[in-house]
Amino acid sequence: MLLSSVAEAMFWTGRYVERSQALARVVLGYERLSFDLSASRKLELGPLFALMDRTPDAASQRDRSEALRQLVLDPDNRSSVLGALLAARENLRVARVVAPVELWTTVGMLVQQLKENAPGSEGALLEALEATLALGNRFEGERQRSMTHDNAFAFLEMGCNIERADMLVRSIAALTPVLSPAGWERAYDDVRWTGLLHAIGLHSAYRRHHHHQAELPRLLALAMSDTSCPRAVAHCLQVVQRQLTHLPRARPVGEQLGVTLATAFAAGRSAEALPRQPTAQLSEQLARLSSTISTCYFPCEEEVQAPPLAATRPRRSDPFEHLTKEHAYMDRVLRVLGTLAGVAGEGTPIDRTELRTIVTFLADCGELGHHEKEESILTPVLAAHGFDWYDGPLAVMRREHRQEHYFIQVLTHLASQRNEWSRDDARNFVGVAGELIHFLYSHMAHEEHDLFERAARTLPANVQAALCRSFEELDARQGPLAAESRAAMTTLLEKYSTQGALRSAS
Repeated sequence: MLLSSVAEAMFWTGRYVERSQALARVVLGYERLSFDLSASRKLELGPLFALMDRTPDAASQRDRSEALRQLVLDPDNRSSVLGALLAARENLRVARVVAPVELWTTVGMLVQQLKENAPGSEGALLEALEATLALGNRFEGERQRSMTHDNAFAFLEMGCNIERADMLVRSIAALTPVLSPAGWERAYDDVRWTGLLHAIGLHSAYRRHHHHQAELPRLLALAMSDTSCPRAVAHCLQVVQRQLTHLPRARPVGEQLGVTLATAFAAGRSAEALPRQPTAQLSEQLARLSSTISTCYFPCEEEVQAPPLAATRPRRSDPFEHLTKEHAYMDRVLRVLGTLAGVAGEGTPIDRTELRTIVTFLADCGELGHHEKEESILTPVLAAHGFDWYDGPLAVMRREHRQEHYFIQVLTHLASQRNEWSRDDARNFVGVAGELIHFLYSHMAHEEHDLFERAARTLPANVQAALCRSFEELDARQGPLAAESRAAMTTLLEKYSTQGALRSAS
């Protein structure tokens, strides 16, 4: 199961990374073209602001360096190069349970590259953009090589390709009027076309198909409807189409995808000198496609109904009591796991569906529920009230969550084996289960005594009440999604409690 919040985070991670790459490529190509032209042909940066859905302000119109700063280094604008990368990093943090560490590392390097190397001269900024594009290629490689091609990968891939198509269409619409032949001397034709093709990332593909025949209709045919070109809109949409085959409830998205593909092919056949209308229609269809995906898979918080008992349950005012009660439930789960490990240690086969129930619960309700509260809600609040993010209880908690994830992955692999366990498999299960049980008891004790008690003394009452509300809102959003794994776990606990077969797991 993939939580809708995680799926949405993966989708927007892909969109923001691709957005940063496309804008970096456009700015770099545009600036290089400007350098190649004579002083009388110096290009203004104003048209590029359309790629951020903004109009240039007075400062950027007066100062070219300020315009470049806003396009590349504005951290508060999620459509600038740096702003998009910061947004990608934030979404990737939400999706950390399913995202490989290689992706997180690469996005972190992208952010650091721009922050450290871009400030300064215009030349330093362009060098930083070149390095950003190189690291972006690394992100794409890591995405293909390091991720399991599952639902999480499907949403990341769809986000990347929808944004790639959208930025290509918007870039052509923004740049072709500026670089149109009207008023240009023939001597500048090759320079102009080379700059345009580099800016939209189609230089090699266009030259491969058409050599030096510079014609806008040929460019539109390649960019919009050529399914063999990886940057073409039609190719990107076909990638989305393939990923949809792995997802449920895909019919509405598939229908809108068909309309968008038809619009792309129509735009590719356009013979207009300045393709404003075809690109505008295609941009609109791409926006509808993204909206349809959001409607189908990322429900708004207001649309998610809370569990029936939530209305009658009194609101807690102690967030640490909330977390401690979840620890108490986890104690019961670990006792069942200890019982299964004891049976396997005696040489008796266990029911592996019961092990699958446990590891599914640990992933759905432990990692995506309990850990989400501690890392995404509690930790930022504690850091704001003086707790050290990099050292002490917060750092230990995050590090131990990663270790717990490793144990769960091993048990998940054992539980999902199709063949009967060998003796080595059984011994491996007994050993890993024992280590996980010991580890989690130690982890929960450290949290309760080293973190919760100190936090309860530090945080004001109104902050603790706000934490409780945030915890309950997260439960309301994720409750319906994790209901199946929690219900199965409750049934398993009742079975072992009724049989009186639970062993001490500590």
